[in-house]
Amino acid sequence: MLNKKNKLTNADEFSSVFSTKNRLASPHFFLHFKSNEKKEFRLGCIVPKKVEKKAVSRNYMKRVINEIFKAEFPLDLYVDIVLRVKKIFTKEDFTLIKLELNKLFSKIQL
Repeated sequence: MLNKKNKLTNADEFSSVFSTKNRLASPHFFLHFKSNEKKEFRLGCIVPKKVEKKAVSRNYMKRVINEIFKAEFPLDLYVDIVLRVKKIFTKEDFTLIKLELNKLFSKIQL
């Protein structure tokens, strides 16, 4: 799991990222990002109930995103990121999701 300092926690932090209009899209995700003044990256993850009703599945998707982010994200970028899931994924899709997130991370330009 990510440290608390590497997570977006309240609504103001999320809305500040949404207000910048920097957005990337892929088949499973919308990635919103904004540069920050702190010398660290921060991640917020949203899995709406419209995408998946079961809390177990929503929590699984959040855990997968957090672990991929922790392992694959370039540490020299100081950005706030909000990842919104737009399509459900399961354990069988893990390699596809990992590739998709890596592609999105590589496209981030500030």
